[in-house]
Amino acid sequence: MPAPVPLGTRPLEARALAEEAHHAESSRRPALCSQLNQLMGDVVKQAEGREAADLLHGLLEGGGLAGLEDEKGRTCRAAAVEGLLSLGFPYALEVSPEDLAHLRAQGGGRNRLGLAGLLLLGLGATAQMASQLFIVDTPSEWALLQGGVSLVLLALLSKAPPKALLYRMAQALLVLVAGLGVSVSLMTPVDAGWLSGLAGLAAVVLLAHRES
Repeated sequence: MPAPVPLGTRPLEARALAEEAHHAESSRRPALCSQLNQLMGDVVKQAEGREAADLLHGLLEGGGLAGLEDEKGRTCRAAAVEGLLSLGFPYALEVSPEDLAHLRAQGGGRNRLGLAGLLLLGLGATAQMASQLFIVDTPSEWALLQGGVSLVLLALLSKAPPKALLYRMAQALLVLVAGLGVSVSLMTPVDAGWLSGLAGLAAVVLLAHRES
């Protein structure tokens, strides 16, 4: 196992990145936060335990990482806490209960809401496609198209980072397609468009809570 590398200027780099991210425009902030999370990860892997822990504590103190989130939706605060935990004893014992709670929320409840939304959308779109292909006598071209588009949007929302432009565009299109599906179903009772329509609208709400 290689010997730990001295931190050198990395504490200054980390603080500078955090400060720059706080003052950056919203469009640039996620990229800067990704750099900061990467830097903290490198420090944990390469530096001596006490030095790495002190750097992470210094960033966490006073809410220095509050409100910072990278391109994948991972907060810098959660990344710092994970770094401390990965250092093991005794550094893992130094993590505050508040930071542990934040880490659980970051990796647990909100992500589960997002997964629930995507699962609901997938089930609704699949049920709609199946009903049109195997149950009704005269399939609705609109219902088939809507179900297919919903599945494509499901794939995009599953792969794209939450803060990416593609993710936002997919969300907006899902609102449009789902809303049209429900509206058409109200005018055409035999159409099954309400299945993926309601599922899509519910998914949008759950995904929004995931990012709140």
